[in-house]
Amino acid sequence: MRGLGVEVEMSPICHPELAGAGVEYCWGKSKKYFRKKRSAIPGSLTEEAFERLVDDSLRGGADVPGSDAPLQLTSVLQFTRKAHFFKLAYLHLSGGATTISLADIEATVKTLQKSTYKEHRGVKTKNMLSEGAISLA
Repeated sequence: MRGLGVEVEMSPICHPELAGAGVEYCWGKSKKYFRKKRSAIPGSLTEEAFERLVDDSLRGGADVPGSDAPLQLTSVLQFTRKAHFFKLAYLHLSGGATTISLADIEATVKTLQKSTYKEHRGVKTKNMLSEGAISLA
């Protein structure tokens, strides 16, 4: 990759929550929706019915009361926030450690969630740094 002039960032093995802004959580919710709807349909699906089911599983949008769209805005924002906390936990725990246990990661995420607050633009990472909740050193 270096020969091509491309920089690659590797995420830790077995931790898909770090792959983007909650994309793995959205994908999981879509798959759950797909399996639920597919199990309600007896027999095999035509190609068109399968494509329609896949499209429905990936459907999102604004929060609409009574809508069964699997990826409504509130859910996507919650997934993004959850992924952000995991990234902060890894950053906090990575200070020279070669291995980090799952228990340490989850405990750090819970601590970060308790020590932060929401504002209209999201998590105040700057305040978390200044208050000592996390350290980038």
